[in-house]
Parts: sequence; C-alpha cells; structure tokens
Amino acid sequence: MKITILGAGNFGSALAFVWSESGHSVALWSVEKKVVDEIQKKRTNKLYLKNLKFSQKVTATDDIAQAVNGAQIIVFAVPSNIVKTLAQQIAKIIPKNSYVINTAKGFDPETRELLPNAIASVFPKARSKKIFQLSGPAFANDLAIGDPTAMDIAGNLAGAKELAKTLSTKKLFLMPTSDIIGTAFGGSAKNAYAIAMGMCDAAGFGTNAIAIIINSAICEMSELCEQIGGQRKTIAGLSGLGDLVATGLCETSRNRIFGRELVLARSPMSAHRRAHATTEGIASSEILYRLSRKHKLNMPLAKMIYNCVHLYKDPKKELEKFFITVGR
Repeated sequence: MKITILGAGNFGSALAFVWSESGHSVALWSVEKKVVDEIQKKRTNKLYLKNLKFSQKVTATDDIAQAVNGAQIIVFAVPSNIVKTLAQQIAKIIPKNSYVINTAKGFDPETRELLPNAIASVFPKARSKKIFQLSGPAFANDLAIGDPTAMDIAGNLAGAKELAKTLSTKKLFLMPTSDIIGTAFGGSAKNAYAIAMGMCDAAGFGTNAIAIIINSAICEMSELCEQIGGQRKTIAGLSGLGDLVATGLCETSRNRIFGRELVLARSPMSAHRRAHATTEGIASSEILYRLSRKHKLNMPLAKMIYNCVHLYKDPKKELEKFFITVGR
C-alpha cells in the first residue's frame, strides 16, 4: 500500500518511519528541497528527527503531483494554517478512491472551521466519507523511537475501522470512532488550554492548581464540543484529555513553553515574538473565546487565556482571578 504524507516535519517524518518499518511504501512531500535531497540521498532528516534512518520504502519529493499519484492514503502533516490551501492544490489530482487523513490540530485561519470540514469544502461532496481526523497524545520523537502511542482515527466508522487495522503497528494503536467533530475539536482546543498549564507552572503554582486547570479545561471543552455537534465522551478520551495532559505537561511542548513565556517574559509582546510559528494555541485561544460567546457558554478559563494571549493582561493576576471563580 502506498501512503503519501504531505509534510516532512517532525510528525510527518515520524509517521513515515513507523509505517515504512511495518511494511508500507511511504512518499514524503516537502517544499524544503534540502530536506527532500537529504532523505533521498542519505536516508535521514536531521533537521527534524536527528536519529532516524529511513529504509528504502520511504521516498521524498517536492513535486506534489508525483507524491499523490497512486496513493491509497494521503496524510496531511502540515501546520493548520496551510491545510486548506494544500487541499485545494490536490483536489483535482487526488486518486479517486484514496483516503484523506488530517493530523493537524487547529482551526482554519480564515473560516475558523475545523480542519476536516475545511478539507471537505474543497473536495467533491462524494468524497466526504473518505476524510478522517487522526488525533491524540503523540509526540514525534516518542513515536519514532517506538514508545507505545495511541490515537483516535475518526470519520466514517467503516473506513475508520479499516484504517485502524491497516495503519496500527506493534507500538502505534489507532482507535476508530465516528466522532470526527469531537476528535478534531479536542486536538485543536487542547492547544489553548496547554498554554494555561504552562502559565500556571511558571507562575509558581503547584500540582493542585494544575489539576484545577485540567479539570476546568475538560469541562469547558466537553460543553462546547457538544454545542458544535461533537460528543462529550470524546473529550474524555485520547484526543481530549489524553492530548491535553501530554501537551500541557511536556516540557518541549510549544504551547506549554509559550504559556511559560507569557509569565516570564518582560512583556506579552516579547513572548509573542519568541513564539514558534506553529504554536497553534495562540490562534485556537481566540477561536475558543469567540465560540464560547457565540454559544453563550460560561468558560472562565478560556476567557482568562484569551485575556492574557490577546489582550496582554498580566498572567499572574489573571490566574489568581480565575482560581477565585472555581466552584462558583
């Protein structure tokens, strides 16, 4: 089976390594010519995953038409802000019966819609049952070295089951679900709440306070998820709680790091300047706040994060104010 992965960054490369090691042929597409050449010539991608050595089952190209040609599964592993643009590029050349899997965790920057919906909007309606979301607690380095990793694969249930069977390995476990809205939402929303966990840590609060952040985040995510058509139980699973805990507690998480920077930097603007381009929680925090207002939901934690990230309010004072609201 040929799998095409659009994006040869950390996560795309990790998936390519894992799936090729289990016997699949994998084509990696990247706009970075140096990355493509290194993979083709040296079988490595040291810019993103230093210790990987790809087998001959992995190829790389910067020609997107070549990459998707003959692919049975096409995986989006690029930042959320370019997912829809990339979908538009392949809409007319994508093989008729191929599955499309999105792994990006965020919202479309223009329409603010969930990414599976953004992809579906540029494809023929008949392809909607072939679009899936892969989400859960999966850091690229851990996945690549063989740490046990479990993720949700969401979409049409029959297709999700088939993909779970095809793409699961001895160390990567994919759990099929029909709740594509909840799965995509959980992975996107958790980025914003992970910022709050980083803030809480840098402000000097302990484990008890972190637990309050996690509990409040899950409550808010569950309520909003149901309002937009997803299922509450999904947020209690891998792509909600699991992903939040992993992202919020991991010291290399970009969203957690940004949250810490908001507290420790000389100014909020300084933290923004130092933020990585793919710190998805920055955009997600605004969208969460807007959605809470649209659906008339009381989401004090989402509001607190929005105040700090976008209104540049003092993180320590905002955290103190938030903790006072707990239980009221």
